[in-house]
Parts: sequence; structure tokens; C-alpha cells
Amino acid sequence: MNVTRTTSAVDDGALTWALPNKVSPLIYVSRNGIEYAQTKTEKREFLNRRSGKLLFAWGGQYKTDVLLVDDRRRLAALLS
Repeated sequence: MNVTRTTSAVDDGALTWALPNKVSPLIYVSRNGIEYAQTKTEKREFLNRRSGKLLFAWGGQYKTDVLLVDDRRRLAALLS
């Protein structure tokens, strides 16, 4: 698992394909626990949250990259 990358390091074309996909969830980490979103509606709600860490899991053929979401507005625009 690679958690050193951020979503700002990934080009728009790749995110536009992967973000709406149900197999690429957003993971929300807060003091209250961990939640994950798979649908577009759930992902939009997570992107509007102000606190907590948000991660994007991008599954590949042989591994899964977990990216730190550091540009919530950009991802929200790509999701719509």
C-alpha cells in the first residue's frame, strides 16, 4: 500500500475515470472512527466535510494505492 501520494499529484483524466467508480471508495478518518463512501452522493458528502482526513483508495490489478485527498474542491468538481 502506498500512502505517500496525494490526489493533487494525479492528473484529472485518471481521477475523472476512477472517482465515480464504486470500487474506488473515499475513506473518511476522524476521532469518531472510519467511514467509507462508494456512491457519488456519499462521496460528495464526504468532500464537503471540513475536519478529519480523507483518503482515496485506487485499486489496481496487483496493488491498491491509498492517496491523501489534499484538494477536496477539485475532486468535488471532477465528481459532478
